[in-house]
Amino acid sequence: MTDVAVIGGGLAGLTVSIQLRRAGWKVTLFEKKNYPFHRVCGEYISNEVRAFMDREGLLPDIRLNTIDRFELSSMDGKKSCSALDLGGFGLSRYTLDHHLYQIAMNEGVEVRHESVRNLHIRHGVFTIETRDDQFESKVCIGAFGKRSNLDQTLNRPFFK
Repeated sequence: MTDVAVIGGGLAGLTVSIQLRRAGWKVTLFEKKNYPFHRVCGEYISNEVRAFMDREGLLPDIRLNTIDRFELSSMDGKKSCSALDLGGFGLSRYTLDHHLYQIAMNEGVEVRHESVRNLHIRHGVFTIETRDDQFESKVCIGAFGKRSNLDQTLNRPFFK
């Protein structure tokens, strides 16, 4: 049995897995794809998380592109620009996810490249079902996108 099962290996899942492992918890992360892989993403990260990511050592040691303005353009070439007061930086999700994955592995997070098919809780223990196996956990964190297959399986109300 693991202490914490994290379902979903994006930014949230990887980050919480790393933090919990550093706090001494036994963590199993479920991500259906193998790292690294491409995601559809704007690759913009707000500066409001920069101090946290720096403090936790979660950013790769590369030059980060500063983003301090927003520009919207139309098909006919018209555009509108505005300053981003807080601003942010650009970083490829391919690069960031792979970097966080490497940290998670180095910290001792068990990563299972399997899709979670179902989830049950009984007597305070979660049972996580994949295609080929079952895992038990004291705590389970869902760090997957809204309207996932697991949301449908769990019959979550917003899915309808």
